[in-house]
Amino acid sequence: MYLRGDIEGAEILSLKAMYVADSRNQISVFLAANLILTRISLFTGDALSFAGRMEFFGKKAAQAGNQEHMYSRMIELCRGYMYALIGSKDRIPSWLKDDRTIENNSNFITLAFANIVYGRFLLLDEQYHHMQAVSGQFIGIAEAASYTVSKIYTYIYIAISNFKTGNEQKAVYFLDIAVGLSYSDMICMPFVENYSMLEPIFNMMHFSSEKTPFIKNIKKMNRNYDRSVRAIAKSYDESSNYGLTARESDVAKLAARRLSNKEIADVLCIAESTVKSTMKLVFRKLGINARAELEKYF
Repeated sequence: MYLRGDIEGAEILSLKAMYVADSRNQISVFLAANLILTRISLFTGDALSFAGRMEFFGKKAAQAGNQEHMYSRMIELCRGYMYALIGSKDRIPSWLKDDRTIENNSNFITLAFANIVYGRFLLLDEQYHHMQAVSGQFIGIAEAASYTVSKIYTYIYIAISNFKTGNEQKAVYFLDIAVGLSYSDMICMPFVENYSMLEPIFNMMHFSSEKTPFIKNIKKMNRNYDRSVRAIAKSYDESSNYGLTARESDVAKLAARRLSNKEIADVLCIAESTVKSTMKLVFRKLGINARAELEKYF
């Protein structure tokens, strides 16, 4: 529903799914529903709801623990995607910024979605030629998984990367493929989410009468979307502790200043073992592997 722009219907269905899944400890269903609700919060510009939904991911990360590696990675995928949508590329977990680590940390089910996140990161990082280089791999994985949405995103990303590197003809060609895969089912949100980069390409294109209503709907839904994203990105930057609790944030900030565990324990008047266990949670929630990476957060 969300991908077709049925925001109200998607919200009702996702709320039901999330709370039923939570009561039955169905983590995968919970995460999928919460991801849709987080995207809806972004679409509507509800900064408070967005922050709360992102916090849900943080809580689930803590609950999953090391023994649930797959769920931890799924949580990082969800949060990484939302960071990509608001343009916070530095917050995207490091393993989602390299095709080799993505392959090592994903299973067949999650790989196509991980590529959606990775592709968005490549655009944010202006790695347009690299996006073109991995696009064939993305399409192959999406086809193997029968995941049309991943193909749509990939063709959108290819169109943008070609436009950014000066190949307008190819940009139009690949965007037309994406539209062709989408318009009959009215899958508009991939275009809305990337419209700020797609607009100049759309302006060069002419569509048939059967596709025109679809394009008009994309433009209509985009009217407030970019404004909502900018507002939430600014609000989240100013108020968020990246899903960390107050204690986790305090420990992380001191670690970012290169204090040792013992020094942190002395400053906060807590046990050194508490610092160690807290740091493990911080690493998991932020999707990082080294203390040096904390410096980009604090």
